[in-house]
Parts: sequence; C-alpha cells; structure tokens
Amino acid sequence: LRSLPGLSANDIDDSVAAAQKLLNNSTTPLGYNQRIDQADSLTAIDSARNDGIAALNNLLLSAKAKGERNNSLDDAIKQIRQEQTNANSRIDQTSNLTDEQKKAYHDQISKVVNDSIDTLNKVDSSKIAETVTNAKSSIENIVSDARGTADKEIEEARTKAAQDIDTAVN
Repeated sequence: LRSLPGLSANDIDDSVAAAQKLLNNSTTPLGYNQRIDQADSLTAIDSARNDGIAALNNLLLSAKAKGERNNSLDDAIKQIRQEQTNANSRIDQTSNLTDEQKKAYHDQISKVVNDSIDTLNKVDSSKIAETVTNAKSSIENIVSDARGTADKEIEEARTKAAQDIDTAVN
C-alpha cells in the first residue's frame, strides 16, 4: 500500500488502518486473524485465510484505483492551470483592450478554471478528460471573444477616422 503511486499520506494511512482492521479486529466483524484463531477445522482455517487474502486484495485494488484517480486529477488540474496561464498571457498581449476589459476576461477565465476543478473533484474518473477538454474549450472561447472585442475596437476606430476625414473634406 505504501508504494502505490498517487496516494496521499492520508490515503496511505487510511488504507493501512483498513488493512489492519481487516486482519485484527476483536469486534464484529472479526478480523481474519481472529477468525483463523477461532476456526475449529482445517476447512474453516483455509476459508478464513482465503477470505482474508481476497479482502486484502480488494483493498489493494481500491487503493490502486484511488491513486490512479489522484494522478489523473493532478494531471487534469495542471493542464487546466497551464491553459489558464497561456490564455491570460494571450489576453495581456492583445492590444486595444483596456485594463478593465483584460481584468474582466481574466476573471471569466478564473471562474471557468475554478468551476472546472470543482467539477473534476465530483465526476467519475471516466469523465476527467472530457472535463479538461470542456474547460480548455471554454477558456479558448473567452480568448477568442477578447480578440474579437479588440478587433471590433480597431474597426470602430477606423470607421470613425474615415468618417472624420469625410466630414473634414466636406
């Protein structure tokens, strides 16, 4: 249990405690060591031993799945955070946006990131990749909107400048 990748210290402690309880528990349900001690036949001893081994294997599989999920979540969060960093940088580099507009886009991205991370902690492991893809897509849409706003500002400035020139000429 201690060598499984992806488990936190608390996960390891919880798994070790669960394994100890499976093996040595003097209250109901009895631990497998107590069942072996109380067995009155070779068949009962074999049965308790085999059941104990199966229970420990199930605990190991469960802990391994938790470790894999933890690793997947860590990777997913890193991907989303990296996308946030890249998007914030692209917004900062977009000219013709005011500081207030940039802050508003950064805030939108932060909300998507925080909501996505909250979702990751709740979804089934099979939905982690989909959640990351959705977060990246939402962030990209915000960046596109920011660039569209900047382009619109430029176009409006061109139109106004052209109108001013026309007015001055006439």
